[in-house]
Amino acid sequence: MKRLLIAVAIISIGLFGFGAPALAAPPDPDTAKAVAKWVLGGGEADLRKLGTDFGELEKAANANDLKAMSTSCKHLQRDVNASQDYDPIPDKEAQASWAKALDLYEQGAKDCIKGADTANSDLLIKASKEIIDGSTDLQKVTARLKEISG
Repeated sequence: MKRLLIAVAIISIGLFGFGAPALAAPPDPDTAKAVAKWVLGGGEADLRKLGTDFGELEKAANANDLKAMSTSCKHLQRDVNASQDYDPIPDKEAQASWAKALDLYEQGAKDCIKGADTANSDLLIKASKEIIDGSTDLQKVTARLKEISG
């Protein structure tokens, strides 16, 4: 349970801009404009939904409520799938990290649901690791988006 809480904390840090500093060169103006369109057209909303899901999961984990954790992870799975269906980020570097983060979150959500539904601590630990790993990639996305936006 504690590892899941740590994962949620790391995700929140990544989502709200306390990630690692960006090192890559800024993109050309056309890329910046395309990325702004992606953010305003739904990308930011996807990030916020994931943030809400992680907050919900943190609350359930703090309460040691496996039923609520399962529900939270189902919400996460739904929102990850919606994010995967949305347009890719029009920046190769950001998109690579975004796709990897979403894949890890998707697997983490699946393992979390199974683990919570069966009270399987091994699956919950596995889910926690997958979510933490996804958060590392999400931090790269947020850093790159900040870099692109100037």
